[in-house]
Amino acid sequence: MKLKGKVFKYGDNVDTDVII
Repeated sequence: MKLKGKVFKYGDNVDTDVII
């Protein structure tokens, strides 16, 4: 899930942009 927002850790995806 790549959305505009802050960078969160999702499993092995460290640089995943998730809107919050």
